[in-house]
Amino acid sequence: MLSISWRSILRAIAVISWIASIAWFYFEPGWEPLIAVLTGTAAFIVSFFVSDVHISILTSEKTKSAREERKRQGMLKLVRGVLEQSLPDEVLIELGLEERRDAVLNGQGMELQRPGHPNRQLPPGTKVIDVFDEMGQTLLILGEPGSGKTTLLIELARDTIDRAEEDPNRRIPVVFNLSSWTDAKQSIADWLVDELKTKYYIPKKIAGDWIENDDLLLLLDGLDEVFERRESCVCAINDFRHEHGLTPLVVCCRSEEYETLETRLDLKGAISLQPLTEEQVDEYLDRMGQELAGLRSALTDDPVLYELARTPLMLSIMTLAYQGMSVHDLQPLETVDARRKHIFDNYVERMFKPRTQRTLPDYPETDSIPDRKNNDECFSKEETLHWLSWLAKRMLQYGQSVFLIERMQSDWLTTRVQWWIMAGGVAVTAGALVGLLIGLFVVAVGTLSGQFTLIWLFVGLFAGAIFGVIFGILFGLLDVLFSYDGVIRPVETLRFSWPAMITKAVVLGLLVLLACRLSIINFDLRAMLTLVLPLVLIVAVFAGLIKGEIVTSVAPNEGMRRSAHNAVYAWLLLGLLIGSFLWIFLALNVRVEGLWLLLAMLPVMLLIGLLLGLVFGFPIWLNYGGRACIQHYILRIMLWRNGSAPLNYVRFLDYAAEHVLLRKVGGGYIFMHRLLLEYFASLEPEERGD
Repeated sequence: MLSISWRSILRAIAVISWIASIAWFYFEPGWEPLIAVLTGTAAFIVSFFVSDVHISILTSEKTKSAREERKRQGMLKLVRGVLEQSLPDEVLIELGLEERRDAVLNGQGMELQRPGHPNRQLPPGTKVIDVFDEMGQTLLILGEPGSGKTTLLIELARDTIDRAEEDPNRRIPVVFNLSSWTDAKQSIADWLVDELKTKYYIPKKIAGDWIENDDLLLLLDGLDEVFERRESCVCAINDFRHEHGLTPLVVCCRSEEYETLETRLDLKGAISLQPLTEEQVDEYLDRMGQELAGLRSALTDDPVLYELARTPLMLSIMTLAYQGMSVHDLQPLETVDARRKHIFDNYVERMFKPRTQRTLPDYPETDSIPDRKNNDECFSKEETLHWLSWLAKRMLQYGQSVFLIERMQSDWLTTRVQWWIMAGGVAVTAGALVGLLIGLFVVAVGTLSGQFTLIWLFVGLFAGAIFGVIFGILFGLLDVLFSYDGVIRPVETLRFSWPAMITKAVVLGLLVLLACRLSIINFDLRAMLTLVLPLVLIVAVFAGLIKGEIVTSVAPNEGMRRSAHNAVYAWLLLGLLIGSFLWIFLALNVRVEGLWLLLAMLPVMLLIGLLLGLVFGFPIWLNYGGRACIQHYILRIMLWRNGSAPLNYVRFLDYAAEHVLLRKVGGGYIFMHRLLLEYFASLEPEERGD
C-alpha cells in the first residue's frame, strides 16, 4: 500500500519551488524568482494546517489483509512478552468475586443498582473472562490493597490474547497503567496513542488507526494511582466511552479510592474481589508447614491480624515475615496500620537475612541480577532503609510506578539553594571542559608544528584557563537568563530527517543568494564553494538531526548512556564535516602535485577537523546529549552528598532487588507491591526544603 499525506505533498512542493527559485535566480537575476519563493513559502505554511493522515492507494485486499495481520500478530506477541515479566505463571489462591451493580452507570448515566436487585456473589471458580463476556466486555474491577486486582487483570489479558491468536476477528488486548496520565486536559484517545508509541514502539499512525477503528481491548490498571486527577480521569474515560462505545474496556481501582469519587464510570458491569475465607487461609497455611504454627494461633486470637490475612498479598508476606516465630512474638496490636507496619517490619528484617531464608512463596526469586560475592555486605541495613524511604517518597510525590534512574530531575533536590548550585555546577563543568579542550588543542598545534617546548605547554594551560573561565561565565549567565529551567532532557535517540535538512539548506541558500544580489555581501564563486556552502551544509545537517527519548529501556540508566553516545556521535559528525571541507578547500585553492598526495592528505585534514570540531563544536556536544549527562551526574553527586541516594545507584537498586524489596523490570525498578512502596514512604518524616 503506497501512502502519502497532504502535508508531505505540500512540503515537497515547497522544497521544489525553493530549489527552482535558486536556479532561476542564478541564470536570470531579478525579482521574478521571488514568485517561486513565495509559492514555496505559502505551500510550506499551509502544510501545517492540513491533515497528516496518509492518503492510501490500495494495492489489493489480500496484500492489505496480510500486512494488517502481521502487525496484529506482532502486537500480540509484544503484549504477551510484557505480561510474562509482570507476574509469576500461577496464582496459588482462587479469588472470590462479587458483582457490584451499584459501582457503575448504564449508557444513560444512571446507576445500575435497582431495588430488589442486590449485589450477588458469583459462583466459586468463576473465570474473569466469563464475567467479562457476561458484562458486555466493559468491566470495573475493585478490591482492597493486595487483593489481587492486577493479578486478575493480567489473567484476563492472557485469556483474551489466547482468543485473539486463534481468531483474527478478535480485538488486541493491551495493558496500560493510568498513573502515566498526567495531563488532565489530554483525552484518553490521545494518551493511548502516546502510550502505544512510547511503551510498545507502535508508530503513531498505526496506533491512531487502531484506536479510531476500535481494534484494541483496553485493560487500564491503577485508577487509584492517578491521585488528585482521579475525578478528571473518570470523566475522560467516560468521554472516551461515549466516542468509542464498541471498544472493550476494563478498569482496575482500589475500592476505598473509588468510593470517594463523585462520578461513576459509565461501564456495563463491575466486580469486587472478596476477602479470603477462613477455609482458604487455613488451606494456604497448611501448605506452608509447621513453622507457621505461631501465626496460625495468632490469627485465632488477633482479629486485626486475621483481617489483614484475608488478602493474598498480605497472607503471602505474613508467611515469610512470621515464619518460625512463636505466638508470644506476635503481640496483638489495636489498629490495622500498626499491624501492617509490624508485618512489613518483620518482612524487611527477614529480607536482610541470608538468601535461603527469604524466599517469598508467591514471588519467584529475582534471577536477572548477577551473583556477587559478599553482596550482603555492600550496603548497611540503615542505609538501605533510608535510601528506599527517600525513593518511595519521591515516587509517590511524582506519581511514578516504575523508577528509571535517567528520569530523575533537579526538583528532586530538597532546597532552592541546591537547585541554583546545580545550575552553577553545569556552567562550571562546561567551562572546565572547554578550557581543557582549548589547552589540549594549543599543545597539539605546538606538537604538530614540530616546535613543542614547555612554553607551548604553559601557553596551552594559560589559554585553556582564560577561555574556560570566560566560556563558563557566559554559558552560565545566558543559560540562567534565557533557557535554564532545571529539566534534564536526555537525548536517547537521534534520527536524520531529510526534509528538515533540505528545508534548512534551501532557506539558508536563498538568504545568502539574496544577500549577494542586494550587495549586502560579495562572494565570488570560489568563496561560495569553499566557505559559504560548507557552513550552510553544516547548519542544515544538524538541523536534520532530530532528538528524541525512549521511555521503555532494557538496561539501568540506558538513557544517559545513549545521551553520551549521541553527544560523541554529533561531535564526530561535525569533525568529519569540517575535515572534509578543509580537504575540499585545499584541493581547490592549494596547488598539490599529484592525485596520490592529495588523497594522502585526506586523513590529516580529517584529524585536524576532529580537533577543530572538539574545540569549537562544544555547543553541539552539549546540545546533543552532553548537557543532559552533566546535569544528571551533578544531580547524582548532590543527592549523594545530601545522603538521599547512593553514589552507585545501579548497584544499590540491584542489591535491593536481590533482597526482594524491589523488582527489576527492563531498565527500571518497582517495589514488590504498592503497599510496600507506601510502607517505605512512611518510615521517615518528609524533609522540608527552604
